[in-house]
Amino acid sequence: MNALVAKMLGTRLGRLLNSVCSIGTGVAQPTGIVTGVAASGNVYELPTGETASISYNDLVGIEGAVDVAYRYQPSTFWMFSDSMLTILKRLVDGNNRPLWQPAISSSFLEGAGIQGLVDTRPTILDYSVSPALA
Repeated sequence: MNALVAKMLGTRLGRLLNSVCSIGTGVAQPTGIVTGVAASGNVYELPTGETASISYNDLVGIEGAVDVAYRYQPSTFWMFSDSMLTILKRLVDGNNRPLWQPAISSSFLEGAGIQGLVDTRPTILDYSVSPALA
């Protein structure tokens, strides 16, 4: 029972820390990444008329808005809410096929195949995806 309670408490504290580090106000808590980015004015806005959806072109635009000095760092990743992840997973191409296929890799050098089933992380435009905001 002690191990279960310790694990559950650790999970809860981790989620709380993620929330504060992601969207903290900076008053009696850390300034969160989202709060800091919004305050800096370095925010990508969707084109006029798009309020609840995002397209592939929007993702490419967001990628292009990141300074090239940071864009190609190994530590660069996407960070967004779970609701945005759901929207991204619903994107389809012109033939109504889903664009979100994180477990399938395809390249001319290695051929198409299933990536390692253990610890495979999804990517979008070759950048990893961070855990969703709390």
